[in-house]
Amino acid sequence: MIDEDRVPAIEKDESLSRCVLSSKYVRAATSSDLTVGRVKAGAFIPHPNDDLSVNRHKSSSLEDVWQLCQQVARQTQRTLYGRAEVSAEAFSSKGLVVKPDPIRRDNSEGLPPNPNHAIVVGWPIEKSAQLMLAQNIADGCRYFATDG
Repeated sequence: MIDEDRVPAIEKDESLSRCVLSSKYVRAATSSDLTVGRVKAGAFIPHPNDDLSVNRHKSSSLEDVWQLCQQVARQTQRTLYGRAEVSAEAFSSKGLVVKPDPIRRDNSEGLPPNPNHAIVVGWPIEKSAQLMLAQNIADGCRYFATDG
């Protein structure tokens, strides 16, 4: 994990994960198998806020990345179906900006610390434009389902 007191800038080739917390965001290979498939654009739409939450892989093991997604699922009391992995460049090449947004140990919201948290900002206001960007990003991401 990144040291929360020394958070580096995000590099364009850096890997990011978006936790997939709804089955409606998974385009399954078969109607009953959500372990194989692709992520739908909805997983990348920044609602209800104007930013999109992601986790950086920098200085993290694969186990750390999965633990962060499991932590998010517990926090939101939702099921973790998997994660969508994409590079920071997938956002920046579309005019969006990925900014470090570490959740510090001493945060006022009472959230668990996550020094690898980042946000994607610069989304257009119009939902149709957001959907077009999200579809392009989803088309280029890799989906990894949970083991069970």
